[in-house]
Order: sequence, then structure tokens, then C-alpha cells
Amino acid sequence: MKNILKKIQDMECTGVNLGGCQWRIRRISSIDMIRQGEGLFAALPQSDEDRIELASIAEMPDGAEKEHRMGGFKQRKMQEQLGKINELIAWQEAVLMESVIGVAEEGETSTDGSHWQPAKFVRGDAAPFKEGDSIAEMPFKTLSLAERAQLVQIIIDHSNGGAEALARVARFRGGS
Repeated sequence: MKNILKKIQDMECTGVNLGGCQWRIRRISSIDMIRQGEGLFAALPQSDEDRIELASIAEMPDGAEKEHRMGGFKQRKMQEQLGKINELIAWQEAVLMESVIGVAEEGETSTDGSHWQPAKFVRGDAAPFKEGDSIAEMPFKTLSLAERAQLVQIIIDHSNGGAEALARVARFRGGS
């Protein structure tokens, strides 16, 4: 009989090839994200107040006052969008900080998992990795924005399950 803890761990973690590396990720939950202190609802649709304000501006006669109000509205919305972008980036960083637990060279494998270097993402600049360090700390600039978004999507898909979750459960129950 296979070791039950190994089977559970295999369901919890997976490897992903991206950006010239193989990333070991684990599932994350809402509790993990709460622990990071990040909100999940950064992007909200345009409010009723915004629609009312735009309608009232549209009804104004053309002129400097209308241009001034529209300019103020656009600037305020731009500031809100920048805030949402910053919240999204912070949320992506929180997902990566909670999920990424190891890194290896792309294509490198071992039967016992010894090819994984324990690793984690950290905010700001990371101290250079030295032999003997137990965990490699990586700054987020290790990945491009596109790679970061792709890895986050893979993590979310892994965490939510879907068809992959059904296959893992079948393997777990079937003993293969």
C-alpha cells in the first residue's frame, strides 16, 4: 500500500513549467489569502452614482463648466483604476507568496522530489541565495508580468480543481 501522506501531498501540490523554470505550487484557500491580508474583490463595476454623474454632465450645455466636470470625472476614475491595478498586483503577489513552495530547472525531475529547491516569493528585494540556505527567496521581478499572470491563473485553476481535481481524486481512490 502506498504511503497515504504521499498521496495526499501529491494531490495538494503540482509542478508547472514556466519562464525557463519548473515551479512547485500548492493549493491555496480563502484562509491563505486572508492570512496575506489581501482582498479578493478589487475590481468593481461602474456604480449607479457614476452613471448618474455622467448623465448629468451629458445634459449640461457645451462649455468650460462641462469640460471641467468631465475632466474631473475622468481623472477621478483614472485614479480609481490605478488603485485597482495596484490591488490586483498585490493580490497576485499574495497568491504567489502563498502557493509557490519550490523551484527547479525546467525539465529536471526525480522520483523522490529532491530536485526541488524550496523557494518562496517575497515583496521587495530578496537577499542573494547562498548555498546552505534552506529556502530561496525570490523577488517578484523574477517573472515578467505576463508570466506572473499566467502562473497565478494556473494556481487558481489548481486550487479550484475542475477536471484536474476529479482525476486526482480518481487516482487517490484507485491507488495509482
